[in-house]
Amino acid sequence: MAYYQQRTSGRPSTGTHSNVHMNYGRSTSSPKPMLLQTNELLQAEPRKQSMLPSTIGPSDLSEVSGLRKLLHVASELQQIDLDSSLKAYKEFMKQTRQEHISNSEEKILETRREKLEELNSDAFTKGLEKYEESLRALIQENEKLQEEKKSLYVKCRQHQDMLDGLEKENRKQKEDLKSREDELRKVKSEKDAALFDKNEMLSRLSKELGTKLSDNNPTIADLSDPNRAMKLGEKYSELYDNDWTDALDILCGTGFDEEAGIKVLLEVLKKSHQLCVELSEKQMVSLQMTLVNPALPGVPKPAWGDTINPMIAKSTFKHLKECRKEMSTKAVENILKEYGTKQIVDRAERIPDFFKKCLEICWLMCVQDPPVVIGGEATVGVSFDTNMYKPYTNSGTVVSYNVWPPLLLHENGPILTKGIVQPIKEEKKREKMAERGKTTAGMHSRGLSKTLGPSSGKNMMTTLRTHPFGDPTKEETSPPIDDGWKKNPQYHVTAQYYDNQVCEDRKVPQYQMSAYTQQTTSASDSNPAYSRHVYVQQPALPPKRPLYPVTRHHGRDYVLYGQNRYELGEFKRLFNITSNEQFYLTE
Repeated sequence: MAYYQQRTSGRPSTGTHSNVHMNYGRSTSSPKPMLLQTNELLQAEPRKQSMLPSTIGPSDLSEVSGLRKLLHVASELQQIDLDSSLKAYKEFMKQTRQEHISNSEEKILETRREKLEELNSDAFTKGLEKYEESLRALIQENEKLQEEKKSLYVKCRQHQDMLDGLEKENRKQKEDLKSREDELRKVKSEKDAALFDKNEMLSRLSKELGTKLSDNNPTIADLSDPNRAMKLGEKYSELYDNDWTDALDILCGTGFDEEAGIKVLLEVLKKSHQLCVELSEKQMVSLQMTLVNPALPGVPKPAWGDTINPMIAKSTFKHLKECRKEMSTKAVENILKEYGTKQIVDRAERIPDFFKKCLEICWLMCVQDPPVVIGGEATVGVSFDTNMYKPYTNSGTVVSYNVWPPLLLHENGPILTKGIVQPIKEEKKREKMAERGKTTAGMHSRGLSKTLGPSSGKNMMTTLRTHPFGDPTKEETSPPIDDGWKKNPQYHVTAQYYDNQVCEDRKVPQYQMSAYTQQTTSASDSNPAYSRHVYVQQPALPPKRPLYPVTRHHGRDYVLYGQNRYELGEFKRLFNITSNEQFYLTE
Protein backbone atom coordinates (compact mmCIF):
# COMPACT_ATOMS: atom_id res chain seq x y z
CA MET A 1 0.00 0.00 0.00
CA ALA A 2 2.87 2.33 0.83
CA TYR A 3 4.34 1.66 -2.57
CA TYR A 4 1.03 2.27 -4.26
CA GLN A 5 0.55 5.55 -2.41
CA GLN A 6 4.10 6.58 -3.23
CA ARG A 7 3.57 5.88 -6.84
CA THR A 8 0.30 7.75 -6.99
CA SER A 9 0.95 10.51 -4.50
CA GLY A 10 1.63 13.37 -6.90
CA ARG A 11 -1.12 12.58 -9.54
CA PRO A 12 -4.73 13.50 -9.58
CA SER A 13 -7.16 10.69 -9.27
CA THR A 14 -8.88 11.53 -12.47
CA GLY A 15 -5.71 11.41 -14.40
CA THR A 16 -4.71 8.22 -12.74
CA HIS A 17 -7.89 6.58 -13.56
CA SER A 18 -7.67 7.95 -17.00
CA ASN A 19 -4.17 6.69 -17.56
CA VAL A 20 -5.02 3.34 -16.16
CA HIS A 21 -7.98 3.13 -18.37
CA MET A 22 -6.02 4.18 -21.37
CA ASN A 23 -3.28 1.66 -20.58
CA TYR A 24 -5.80 -1.04 -20.17
CA GLY A 25 -7.46 0.03 -23.28
CA ARG A 26 -4.29 -0.28 -25.23
CA SER A 27 -3.39 -3.69 -23.78
CA THR A 28 -6.77 -5.40 -23.54
CA SER A 29 -10.35 -4.62 -24.19
CA SER A 30 -11.34 -4.99 -20.42
CA PRO A 31 -9.71 -5.31 -16.93
CA LYS A 32 -10.65 -8.92 -16.52
CA PRO A 33 -8.16 -10.29 -19.05
CA MET A 34 -5.34 -8.43 -17.21
CA LEU A 35 -6.18 -10.19 -13.96
CA LEU A 36 -6.19 -13.53 -15.69
CA GLN A 37 -2.76 -12.88 -17.07
CA THR A 38 -1.51 -11.95 -13.62
CA ASN A 39 -2.88 -15.10 -12.08
CA GLU A 40 -1.34 -17.16 -14.80
CA LEU A 41 2.01 -15.57 -14.07
CA LEU A 42 1.69 -16.29 -10.38
CA GLN A 43 0.72 -19.87 -10.99
CA ALA A 44 3.55 -20.39 -13.40
CA GLU A 45 6.06 -18.97 -10.97
CA PRO A 46 6.44 -22.14 -8.76
CA ARG A 47 6.82 -24.20 -11.86
CA LYS A 48 9.61 -21.93 -13.00
CA GLN A 49 11.26 -22.23 -9.64
CA SER A 50 11.10 -26.01 -9.78
CA MET A 51 12.63 -25.92 -13.14
CA LEU A 52 15.57 -23.77 -12.07
CA PRO A 53 18.85 -25.60 -11.82
CA SER A 54 20.28 -26.43 -8.50
CA THR A 55 23.20 -24.23 -9.14
CA ILE A 56 21.14 -20.98 -8.56
CA GLY A 57 22.50 -18.96 -5.67
CA PRO A 58 20.93 -16.83 -2.92
CA SER A 59 21.16 -13.63 -4.90
CA ASP A 60 19.08 -15.13 -7.63
CA LEU A 61 16.48 -16.22 -5.17
CA SER A 62 16.15 -12.75 -3.75
CA GLU A 63 15.46 -11.32 -7.15
CA VAL A 64 12.75 -13.86 -7.78
CA SER A 65 11.09 -13.14 -4.50
CA GLY A 66 11.13 -9.44 -5.30
CA LEU A 67 9.48 -10.08 -8.57
CA ARG A 68 6.81 -12.06 -6.90
CA LYS A 69 6.12 -9.28 -4.50
CA LEU A 70 5.85 -6.82 -7.33
CA LEU A 71 3.41 -9.01 -9.12
CA HIS A 72 1.38 -9.45 -5.99
CA VAL A 73 1.21 -5.75 -5.49
CA ALA A 74 0.10 -5.23 -9.05
CA SER A 75 -2.61 -7.81 -8.57
CA GLU A 76 -3.88 -6.10 -5.46
CA LEU A 77 -3.75 -2.73 -7.14
CA GLN A 78 -5.75 -4.01 -10.04
CA GLN A 79 -8.39 -5.51 -7.82
CA ILE A 80 -8.73 -2.33 -5.79
CA ASP A 81 -8.96 0.04 -8.74
CA LEU A 82 -11.37 -2.07 -10.78
CA ASP A 83 -14.61 -0.46 -9.51
CA SER A 84 -13.25 3.03 -9.77
CA SER A 85 -11.94 2.29 -13.25
CA LEU A 86 -15.35 1.08 -14.31
CA LYS A 87 -17.02 4.14 -12.88
CA ALA A 88 -14.50 6.42 -14.50
CA TYR A 89 -15.00 4.59 -17.79
CA LYS A 90 -18.73 5.11 -17.61
CA GLU A 91 -18.29 8.79 -16.84
CA PHE A 92 -15.82 9.08 -19.70
CA MET A 93 -18.17 7.39 -22.09
CA LYS A 94 -20.97 9.65 -20.96
CA GLN A 95 -18.82 12.70 -21.43
CA THR A 96 -17.62 11.42 -24.79
CA ARG A 97 -21.20 10.85 -25.88
CA GLN A 98 -22.17 14.36 -24.81
CA GLU A 99 -19.20 15.76 -26.67
CA HIS A 100 -20.16 13.77 -29.74
CA ILE A 101 -23.71 15.05 -29.55
CA SER A 102 -22.52 18.59 -29.12
CA ASN A 103 -20.17 18.16 -32.07
CA SER A 104 -22.96 16.85 -34.25
CA GLU A 105 -25.20 19.70 -33.23
CA GLU A 106 -22.46 22.14 -34.03
CA LYS A 107 -22.07 20.54 -37.46
CA ILE A 108 -25.82 20.82 -38.08
CA LEU A 109 -25.80 24.42 -37.00
CA GLU A 110 -22.81 25.10 -39.20
CA THR A 111 -24.59 23.45 -42.13
CA ARG A 112 -27.71 25.48 -41.55
CA ARG A 113 -25.64 28.63 -41.21
CA GLU A 114 -23.99 27.89 -44.53
CA LYS A 115 -27.37 27.23 -46.13
CA LEU A 116 -28.71 30.46 -44.65
CA GLU A 117 -25.77 32.32 -46.05
CA GLU A 118 -26.37 30.63 -49.39
CA LEU A 119 -30.01 31.64 -49.27
CA ASN A 120 -29.04 35.18 -48.54
CA SER A 121 -26.76 35.25 -51.58
CA ASP A 122 -27.68 37.03 -54.90
CA ALA A 123 -27.83 33.87 -56.98
CA PHE A 124 -30.44 32.41 -54.69
CA THR A 125 -32.37 35.64 -54.79
CA LYS A 126 -32.38 35.61 -58.59
CA GLY A 127 -33.44 31.98 -58.68
CA LEU A 128 -36.17 32.74 -56.19
CA GLU A 129 -37.43 35.59 -58.35
CA LYS A 130 -37.36 33.36 -61.40
CA TYR A 131 -39.26 30.71 -59.49
CA GLU A 132 -41.79 33.27 -58.40
CA GLU A 133 -42.27 34.40 -62.02
CA SER A 134 -42.82 30.84 -63.18
CA LEU A 135 -45.17 30.33 -60.26
CA ARG A 136 -47.16 33.39 -61.28
CA ALA A 137 -47.29 32.09 -64.92
CA LEU A 138 -48.54 28.75 -63.68
CA ILE A 139 -51.12 30.47 -61.53
CA GLN A 140 -52.33 32.49 -64.52
CA GLU A 141 -52.43 29.39 -66.70
CA ASN A 142 -54.31 27.57 -63.96
CA GLU A 143 -56.83 30.41 -63.80
CA LYS A 144 -57.20 30.29 -67.59
CA LEU A 145 -57.72 26.54 -67.49
CA GLN A 146 -60.28 26.97 -64.74
CA GLU A 147 -62.16 29.45 -66.92
CA GLU A 148 -62.01 27.07 -69.87
CA LYS A 149 -63.19 24.31 -67.58
CA LYS A 150 -66.15 26.42 -66.54
CA SER A 151 -67.02 27.23 -70.18
CA LEU A 152 -66.68 23.58 -71.16
CA TYR A 153 -68.82 22.61 -68.25
CA VAL A 154 -71.45 25.09 -69.42
CA LYS A 155 -71.28 23.72 -72.95
CA CYS A 156 -71.45 20.19 -71.60
CA ARG A 157 -74.56 21.07 -69.68
CA GLN A 158 -76.06 22.64 -72.80
CA HIS A 159 -75.24 19.53 -74.84
CA GLN A 160 -76.62 17.35 -72.11
CA ASP A 161 -79.84 19.36 -72.08
CA MET A 162 -79.97 19.14 -75.88
CA LEU A 163 -79.34 15.39 -75.70
CA ASP A 164 -82.11 14.98 -73.15
CA GLY A 165 -84.44 16.92 -75.42
CA LEU A 166 -83.47 14.85 -78.44
CA GLU A 167 -83.93 11.61 -76.50
CA LYS A 168 -87.32 12.77 -75.38
CA GLU A 169 -88.22 13.70 -78.95
CA ASN A 170 -86.80 10.38 -80.17
CA ARG A 171 -88.97 8.45 -77.72
CA LYS A 172 -91.95 10.43 -78.91
CA GLN A 173 -91.06 9.75 -82.56
CA LYS A 174 -90.66 6.06 -81.77
CA GLU A 175 -94.06 5.98 -80.18
CA ASP A 176 -95.54 7.73 -83.23
CA LEU A 177 -93.69 5.36 -85.55
CA LYS A 178 -94.92 2.36 -83.63
CA SER A 179 -98.49 3.60 -83.78
CA ARG A 180 -98.15 4.29 -87.50
CA GLU A 181 -96.61 0.85 -88.05
CA ASP A 182 -99.56 -0.68 -86.25
CA GLU A 183 -101.90 1.30 -88.46
CA LEU A 184 -99.88 0.31 -91.53
CA ARG A 185 -99.98 -3.36 -90.58
CA LYS A 186 -103.66 -3.10 -90.03
CA VAL A 187 -104.18 -1.39 -93.40
CA LYS A 188 -101.85 -3.89 -95.08
CA SER A 189 -103.71 -6.83 -93.58
CA GLU A 190 -106.97 -5.32 -94.77
CA LYS A 191 -105.40 -4.76 -98.19
CA ASP A 192 -104.09 -8.34 -98.33
CA ALA A 193 -107.47 -9.66 -97.35
CA ALA A 194 -109.11 -7.51 -100.02
CA LEU A 195 -106.55 -8.60 -102.61
CA PHE A 196 -107.02 -12.21 -101.61
CA ASP A 197 -110.76 -11.88 -102.02
CA LYS A 198 -110.24 -10.08 -105.31
CA ASN A 199 -107.80 -12.68 -106.62
CA GLU A 200 -110.06 -15.46 -105.46
CA MET A 201 -113.00 -13.88 -107.24
CA LEU A 202 -110.91 -13.26 -110.35
CA SER A 203 -109.54 -16.78 -110.21
CA ARG A 204 -113.02 -18.19 -109.85
CA LEU A 205 -114.33 -15.98 -112.65
CA SER A 206 -111.35 -16.74 -114.86
CA LYS A 207 -111.72 -20.42 -114.16
CA GLU A 208 -115.38 -20.34 -115.05
CA LEU A 209 -114.73 -18.32 -118.20
CA GLY A 210 -111.75 -20.50 -119.04
CA THR A 211 -113.87 -23.57 -118.56
CA LYS A 212 -116.52 -22.19 -120.86
CA LEU A 213 -113.98 -21.07 -123.44
CA SER A 214 -111.62 -24.04 -123.30
CA ASP A 215 -114.28 -26.71 -123.08
CA ASN A 216 -113.65 -28.81 -126.15
CA ASN A 217 -111.77 -25.84 -127.66
CA PRO A 218 -108.17 -26.70 -128.56
CA THR A 219 -107.33 -23.15 -129.58
CA ILE A 220 -107.36 -21.95 -125.94
CA ALA A 221 -104.77 -23.72 -123.84
CA ASP A 222 -104.35 -23.67 -120.08
CA LEU A 223 -100.82 -22.35 -119.61
CA SER A 224 -100.69 -23.74 -116.07
CA ASP A 225 -101.15 -27.29 -117.39
CA PRO A 226 -97.73 -29.00 -117.71
CA ASN A 227 -99.26 -31.51 -120.16
CA ARG A 228 -100.97 -29.11 -122.54
CA ALA A 229 -100.83 -29.67 -126.28
CA MET A 230 -97.62 -27.73 -126.92
CA LYS A 231 -95.80 -29.57 -124.13
CA LEU A 232 -97.04 -32.88 -125.49
CA GLY A 233 -95.64 -31.89 -128.88
CA GLU A 234 -92.24 -31.32 -127.24
CA LYS A 235 -92.42 -34.67 -125.43
CA TYR A 236 -93.43 -36.34 -128.69
CA SER A 237 -90.35 -34.87 -130.41
CA GLU A 238 -88.11 -35.93 -127.50
CA LEU A 239 -89.56 -39.44 -127.74
CA TYR A 240 -88.44 -39.65 -131.35
CA ASP A 241 -85.06 -37.95 -130.83
CA ASN A 242 -83.99 -39.94 -127.76
CA ASP A 243 -85.99 -43.07 -126.93
CA TRP A 244 -86.77 -43.98 -130.54
CA THR A 245 -83.07 -43.88 -131.44
CA ASP A 246 -82.10 -46.06 -128.47
CA ALA A 247 -84.85 -48.57 -129.23
CA LEU A 248 -83.80 -48.76 -132.87
CA ASP A 249 -80.22 -49.50 -131.81
CA ILE A 250 -81.49 -52.29 -129.57
CA LEU A 251 -83.54 -53.85 -132.35
CA CYS A 252 -80.71 -53.54 -134.86
CA GLY A 253 -78.43 -55.24 -132.36
CA THR A 254 -80.79 -58.22 -132.13
CA GLY A 255 -80.86 -59.02 -135.85
CA PHE A 256 -83.31 -56.48 -137.33
CA ASP A 257 -82.32 -54.35 -140.27
CA GLU A 258 -83.02 -50.63 -140.08
CA GLU A 259 -86.26 -50.61 -142.07
CA ALA A 260 -87.72 -53.58 -140.16
CA GLY A 261 -86.78 -52.02 -136.82
CA ILE A 262 -88.41 -48.71 -137.83
CA LYS A 263 -91.62 -50.52 -138.75
CA VAL A 264 -91.65 -52.34 -135.39
CA LEU A 265 -91.28 -49.05 -133.51
CA LEU A 266 -94.02 -47.45 -135.61
CA GLU A 267 -96.31 -50.39 -134.88
CA VAL A 268 -95.63 -50.10 -131.12
CA LEU A 269 -96.58 -46.42 -131.21
CA LYS A 270 -99.77 -47.02 -133.20
CA LYS A 271 -100.90 -49.93 -131.03
CA SER A 272 -100.19 -47.93 -127.85
CA HIS A 273 -102.25 -45.00 -129.15
CA GLN A 274 -105.10 -47.29 -130.20
CA LEU A 275 -105.16 -48.94 -126.76
CA CYS A 276 -105.19 -45.56 -124.97
CA VAL A 277 -108.02 -44.29 -127.18
CA GLU A 278 -110.17 -47.34 -126.39
CA LEU A 279 -109.45 -47.21 -122.67
CA SER A 280 -110.11 -43.46 -122.43
CA GLU A 281 -113.50 -43.80 -124.13
CA LYS A 282 -114.48 -46.70 -121.88
CA GLN A 283 -113.29 -44.81 -118.82
CA MET A 284 -115.38 -41.73 -119.61
CA VAL A 285 -118.48 -43.81 -120.22
CA SER A 286 -117.90 -45.70 -116.97
CA LEU A 287 -117.47 -42.45 -115.02
CA GLN A 288 -120.70 -41.03 -116.38
CA MET A 289 -122.61 -44.25 -115.67
CA THR A 290 -121.24 -44.36 -112.12
CA LEU A 291 -122.43 -40.81 -111.45
CA VAL A 292 -125.88 -41.31 -113.01
CA ASN A 293 -126.63 -44.87 -111.97
CA PRO A 294 -124.21 -46.20 -109.33
CA ALA A 295 -126.31 -49.35 -108.92
CA LEU A 296 -125.69 -50.42 -112.51
CA PRO A 297 -122.27 -49.03 -113.46
CA GLY A 298 -121.74 -51.62 -116.17
CA VAL A 299 -124.79 -50.72 -118.25
CA PRO A 300 -123.58 -48.58 -121.18
CA LYS A 301 -125.52 -45.43 -121.95
CA PRO A 302 -124.71 -42.56 -124.27
CA ALA A 303 -122.48 -39.89 -122.84
CA TRP A 304 -123.34 -36.22 -122.74
CA GLY A 305 -124.04 -34.66 -126.07
CA ASP A 306 -126.30 -32.30 -127.90
CA THR A 307 -129.41 -34.30 -127.12
CA ILE A 308 -132.74 -33.34 -125.74
CA ASN A 309 -132.20 -35.06 -122.40
CA PRO A 310 -128.44 -35.14 -121.74
CA MET A 311 -127.16 -37.69 -119.26
CA ILE A 312 -125.11 -35.20 -117.19
CA ALA A 313 -124.57 -31.47 -117.20
CA LYS A 314 -121.89 -29.95 -119.36
CA SER A 315 -120.02 -28.51 -116.35
CA THR A 316 -120.01 -31.92 -114.68
CA PHE A 317 -118.68 -33.49 -117.83
CA LYS A 318 -115.89 -30.89 -117.84
CA HIS A 319 -115.03 -31.71 -114.22
CA LEU A 320 -114.83 -35.38 -115.09
CA LYS A 321 -112.31 -34.57 -117.80
CA GLU A 322 -110.23 -32.50 -115.37
CA CYS A 323 -110.28 -35.25 -112.76
CA ARG A 324 -109.19 -37.80 -115.32
CA LYS A 325 -106.37 -35.49 -116.43
CA GLU A 326 -105.14 -35.06 -112.85
CA MET A 327 -105.04 -38.84 -112.32
CA SER A 328 -103.28 -39.52 -115.62
CA THR A 329 -99.94 -40.50 -114.05
CA LYS A 330 -101.49 -43.12 -111.81
CA ALA A 331 -103.60 -44.38 -114.68
CA VAL A 332 -100.49 -44.99 -116.81
CA GLU A 333 -98.97 -47.15 -114.08
CA ASN A 334 -102.11 -49.26 -113.83
CA ILE A 335 -102.31 -49.64 -117.61
CA LEU A 336 -98.71 -50.87 -117.67
CA LYS A 337 -99.53 -53.44 -114.98
CA GLU A 338 -102.67 -54.61 -116.75
CA TYR A 339 -101.36 -54.70 -120.32
CA GLY A 340 -97.93 -56.16 -120.87
CA THR A 341 -95.69 -55.56 -123.82
CA LYS A 342 -96.64 -58.89 -125.42
CA GLN A 343 -100.27 -57.81 -125.68
CA ILE A 344 -99.24 -54.79 -127.75
CA VAL A 345 -96.54 -56.18 -130.03
CA ASP A 346 -94.71 -59.45 -129.60
CA ARG A 347 -91.35 -57.82 -130.19
CA ALA A 348 -92.05 -54.87 -127.84
CA GLU A 349 -90.73 -56.83 -124.87
CA ARG A 350 -87.21 -56.08 -126.13
CA ILE A 351 -87.83 -52.34 -125.82
CA PRO A 352 -89.85 -51.89 -122.57
CA ASP A 353 -88.64 -48.32 -121.95
CA PHE A 354 -89.77 -47.16 -125.38
CA PHE A 355 -93.15 -48.87 -124.93
CA LYS A 356 -93.64 -47.23 -121.52
CA LYS A 357 -92.87 -43.78 -122.93
CA CYS A 358 -95.22 -44.35 -125.89
CA LEU A 359 -98.03 -45.45 -123.58
CA GLU A 360 -97.51 -42.49 -121.24
CA ILE A 361 -97.54 -39.87 -124.02
CA CYS A 362 -100.48 -41.51 -125.80
CA TRP A 363 -102.56 -41.54 -122.60
CA LEU A 364 -101.77 -37.86 -121.94
CA MET A 365 -102.83 -37.14 -125.52
CA CYS A 366 -106.14 -38.97 -125.07
CA VAL A 367 -107.12 -37.18 -121.84
CA GLN A 368 -106.75 -33.73 -123.40
CA ASP A 369 -109.88 -31.79 -124.28
CA PRO A 370 -110.17 -32.32 -127.22
CA PRO A 371 -107.70 -35.20 -127.53
CA VAL A 372 -104.40 -34.70 -129.33
CA VAL A 373 -104.23 -37.21 -132.17
CA ILE A 374 -101.61 -38.90 -134.30
CA GLY A 375 -101.86 -38.01 -137.99
CA GLY A 376 -102.24 -40.51 -140.78
CA GLU A 377 -99.36 -42.10 -142.62
CA ALA A 378 -98.10 -40.82 -145.95
CA THR A 379 -99.03 -42.84 -149.02
CA VAL A 380 -96.14 -44.97 -150.27
CA GLY A 381 -95.07 -44.23 -153.85
CA VAL A 382 -96.59 -40.75 -153.86
CA SER A 383 -94.93 -37.39 -153.22
CA PHE A 384 -95.34 -36.37 -149.61
CA ASP A 385 -96.50 -33.04 -148.25
CA THR A 386 -93.48 -31.10 -146.95
CA ASN A 387 -95.72 -29.15 -144.61
CA MET A 388 -96.58 -32.35 -142.77
CA TYR A 389 -93.52 -34.60 -143.23
CA LYS A 390 -89.76 -34.35 -143.24
CA PRO A 391 -87.34 -36.70 -145.06
CA TYR A 392 -85.50 -39.23 -142.96
CA THR A 393 -82.05 -39.84 -144.51
CA ASN A 394 -82.60 -39.73 -148.26
CA SER A 395 -83.43 -36.65 -150.29
CA GLY A 396 -86.45 -36.93 -152.50
CA THR A 397 -90.18 -36.37 -152.74
CA VAL A 398 -91.64 -39.87 -153.23
CA VAL A 399 -92.39 -41.91 -150.10
CA SER A 400 -90.60 -45.22 -149.68
CA TYR A 401 -91.92 -46.05 -146.17
CA ASN A 402 -93.17 -44.19 -143.08
CA VAL A 403 -90.82 -43.65 -140.16
CA TRP A 404 -92.71 -41.53 -137.61
CA PRO A 405 -96.27 -40.17 -137.82
CA PRO A 406 -97.10 -36.46 -137.37
CA LEU A 407 -98.85 -35.11 -134.28
CA LEU A 408 -102.01 -33.00 -134.69
CA LEU A 409 -103.56 -30.56 -132.24
CA HIS A 410 -106.92 -32.30 -132.70
CA GLU A 411 -108.68 -34.35 -135.34
CA ASN A 412 -108.00 -32.68 -138.73
CA GLY A 413 -106.31 -29.84 -136.81
CA PRO A 414 -103.01 -28.02 -137.26
CA ILE A 415 -99.71 -29.83 -136.97
CA LEU A 416 -97.86 -29.84 -133.66
CA THR A 417 -94.93 -31.98 -134.84
CA LYS A 418 -94.08 -33.05 -138.36
CA GLY A 419 -93.86 -36.70 -139.28
CA ILE A 420 -90.84 -38.47 -140.75
CA VAL A 421 -90.82 -40.43 -144.02
CA GLN A 422 -88.07 -42.12 -145.96
CA PRO A 423 -88.08 -40.88 -149.60
CA ILE A 424 -86.98 -42.94 -152.58
CA LYS A 425 -83.51 -42.08 -153.80
CA GLU A 426 -83.60 -40.03 -156.97
CA GLU A 427 -80.22 -40.90 -158.48
CA LYS A 428 -81.75 -42.92 -161.29
CA LYS A 429 -84.32 -40.25 -161.94
CA ARG A 430 -81.61 -37.64 -162.31
CA GLU A 431 -79.67 -39.81 -164.74
CA LYS A 432 -82.78 -40.22 -166.88
CA MET A 433 -83.46 -36.49 -166.82
CA ALA A 434 -79.86 -35.75 -167.79
CA GLU A 435 -80.03 -38.14 -170.76
CA ARG A 436 -83.33 -36.60 -171.84
CA GLY A 437 -81.81 -33.10 -171.62
CA LYS A 438 -78.86 -34.09 -173.80
CA THR A 439 -81.17 -35.57 -176.45
CA THR A 440 -83.32 -32.45 -176.48
CA ALA A 441 -80.27 -30.23 -176.84
CA GLY A 442 -79.13 -32.16 -179.91
CA MET A 443 -82.48 -31.64 -181.57
CA HIS A 444 -82.20 -27.86 -181.53
CA SER A 445 -79.96 -25.92 -183.89
CA ARG A 446 -79.25 -23.28 -181.27
CA GLY A 447 -77.08 -25.63 -179.19
CA LEU A 448 -79.17 -25.87 -176.05
CA SER A 449 -77.54 -26.97 -172.83
CA LYS A 450 -78.92 -28.36 -169.54
CA THR A 451 -78.95 -26.36 -166.36
CA LEU A 452 -80.12 -27.01 -162.78
CA GLY A 453 -81.17 -23.50 -161.93
CA PRO A 454 -81.52 -19.92 -163.10
CA SER A 455 -78.58 -18.51 -165.03
CA SER A 456 -77.19 -15.01 -164.63
CA GLY A 457 -74.82 -12.63 -166.41
CA LYS A 458 -74.71 -9.40 -168.34
CA ASN A 459 -75.90 -11.08 -171.55
CA MET A 460 -79.05 -12.27 -169.78
CA MET A 461 -78.87 -15.97 -170.54
CA THR A 462 -82.45 -17.00 -171.03
CA THR A 463 -83.49 -20.15 -169.23
CA LEU A 464 -86.33 -22.48 -170.03
CA ARG A 465 -87.45 -23.92 -166.70
CA THR A 466 -90.92 -25.15 -167.63
CA HIS A 467 -92.21 -24.59 -171.13
CA PRO A 468 -95.96 -24.00 -170.95
CA PHE A 469 -96.51 -26.15 -174.05
CA GLY A 470 -93.74 -28.66 -173.57
CA ASP A 471 -92.50 -31.31 -171.21
CA PRO A 472 -92.41 -29.92 -167.64
CA THR A 473 -89.39 -32.07 -166.76
CA LYS A 474 -87.07 -30.36 -169.28
CA GLU A 475 -84.53 -27.72 -168.37
CA GLU A 476 -83.02 -25.93 -171.36
CA THR A 477 -80.99 -22.77 -171.94
CA SER A 478 -80.61 -20.73 -175.12
CA PRO A 479 -78.35 -17.71 -175.85
CA PRO A 480 -79.88 -14.26 -176.30
CA ILE A 481 -80.89 -13.14 -179.77
CA ASP A 482 -78.37 -10.99 -181.62
CA ASP A 483 -78.70 -8.52 -184.45
CA GLY A 484 -78.42 -11.15 -187.18
CA TRP A 485 -79.05 -8.63 -189.96
CA LYS A 486 -76.62 -6.01 -188.62
CA LYS A 487 -79.55 -3.79 -187.83
CA ASN A 488 -80.73 -2.31 -184.61
CA PRO A 489 -83.53 -4.65 -183.53
CA GLN A 490 -86.86 -3.44 -182.29
CA TYR A 491 -88.13 -5.17 -179.17
CA HIS A 492 -91.71 -6.00 -178.46
CA VAL A 493 -91.88 -7.63 -175.02
CA THR A 494 -94.84 -9.36 -173.47
CA ALA A 495 -94.60 -11.00 -170.04
CA GLN A 496 -96.40 -14.13 -168.98
CA TYR A 497 -96.01 -15.36 -165.37
CA TYR A 498 -96.24 -18.99 -164.35
CA ASP A 499 -96.19 -20.67 -160.98
CA ASN A 500 -92.81 -21.08 -159.37
CA GLN A 501 -91.40 -24.59 -159.69
CA VAL A 502 -88.56 -26.13 -157.79
CA CYS A 503 -85.33 -26.88 -159.63
CA GLU A 504 -83.50 -30.04 -158.76
CA ASP A 505 -81.24 -29.78 -155.70
CA ARG A 506 -83.02 -26.53 -154.78
CA LYS A 507 -85.57 -27.10 -152.08
CA VAL A 508 -86.54 -23.46 -151.52
CA PRO A 509 -86.29 -21.63 -154.87
CA GLN A 510 -87.13 -17.96 -155.10
CA TYR A 511 -87.75 -17.76 -158.86
CA GLN A 512 -90.76 -17.45 -161.11
CA MET A 513 -91.15 -17.99 -164.86
CA SER A 514 -91.47 -15.07 -167.28
CA ALA A 515 -92.07 -15.38 -171.04
CA TYR A 516 -90.80 -12.55 -173.25
CA THR A 517 -91.50 -12.12 -176.97
CA GLN A 518 -88.64 -10.45 -178.80
CA GLN A 519 -89.23 -9.18 -182.36
CA THR A 520 -86.82 -7.54 -184.86
CA THR A 521 -88.00 -5.57 -187.83
CA SER A 522 -86.20 -3.71 -190.64
CA ALA A 523 -87.98 -1.28 -192.95
CA SER A 524 -85.29 -1.29 -195.63
CA ASP A 525 -84.63 -4.99 -195.54
CA SER A 526 -86.57 -7.40 -197.64
CA ASN A 527 -86.24 -10.09 -195.07
CA PRO A 528 -89.37 -10.61 -193.01
CA ALA A 529 -89.47 -9.69 -189.37
CA TYR A 530 -87.91 -12.29 -187.05
CA SER A 531 -89.64 -13.12 -183.79
CA ARG A 532 -88.91 -15.66 -181.11
CA HIS A 533 -90.14 -16.50 -177.61
CA VAL A 534 -87.66 -16.41 -174.79
CA TYR A 535 -88.50 -17.93 -171.39
CA VAL A 536 -86.57 -16.42 -168.50
CA GLN A 537 -86.52 -17.58 -164.89
CA GLN A 538 -86.30 -14.47 -162.68
CA PRO A 539 -86.32 -14.00 -158.90
CA ALA A 540 -89.82 -14.32 -157.60
CA LEU A 541 -91.42 -11.52 -155.67
CA PRO A 542 -92.01 -12.43 -152.03
CA PRO A 543 -95.60 -13.53 -151.49
CA LYS A 544 -97.86 -11.22 -149.62
CA ARG A 545 -98.09 -12.25 -146.03
CA PRO A 546 -101.61 -12.93 -144.79
CA LEU A 547 -103.04 -10.87 -142.00
CA TYR A 548 -104.58 -12.69 -139.05
CA PRO A 549 -107.29 -11.07 -136.93
CA VAL A 550 -106.61 -10.93 -133.19
CA THR A 551 -109.23 -10.56 -130.44
CA ARG A 552 -108.53 -9.67 -126.83
CA HIS A 553 -110.36 -11.44 -124.05
CA HIS A 554 -109.61 -10.92 -120.34
CA GLY A 555 -106.16 -9.52 -121.06
CA ARG A 556 -105.16 -12.32 -123.46
CA ASP A 557 -104.84 -12.17 -127.23
CA TYR A 558 -106.39 -14.88 -129.39
CA VAL A 559 -105.93 -15.44 -133.15
CA LEU A 560 -108.95 -16.29 -135.29
CA TYR A 561 -107.92 -18.86 -137.89
CA GLY A 562 -110.66 -20.54 -139.84
CA GLN A 563 -113.25 -21.82 -137.40
CA ASN A 564 -110.76 -22.07 -134.55
CA ARG A 565 -109.26 -19.67 -132.07
CA TYR A 566 -105.64 -19.92 -130.84
CA GLU A 567 -103.75 -18.16 -128.11
CA LEU A 568 -101.32 -15.73 -129.79
CA GLY A 569 -98.10 -17.29 -128.48
CA GLU A 570 -99.26 -20.81 -129.24
CA PHE A 571 -100.30 -19.73 -132.77
CA LYS A 572 -96.85 -18.25 -133.44
CA ARG A 573 -95.15 -21.45 -132.32
CA LEU A 574 -97.50 -23.65 -134.32
CA PHE A 575 -97.07 -21.74 -137.59
CA ASN A 576 -93.45 -20.53 -137.03
CA ILE A 577 -94.35 -16.83 -137.12
CA THR A 578 -91.89 -14.44 -135.54
CA SER A 579 -93.18 -11.02 -136.59
CA ASN A 580 -96.21 -9.21 -135.21
CA GLU A 581 -96.82 -7.41 -138.51
CA GLN A 582 -99.05 -10.26 -139.72
CA PHE A 583 -101.63 -9.63 -137.00
CA TYR A 584 -104.19 -6.90 -136.55
CA LEU A 585 -106.43 -6.25 -133.60
CA THR A 586 -110.18 -6.38 -134.14
CA GLU A 587 -112.85 -4.53 -132.20
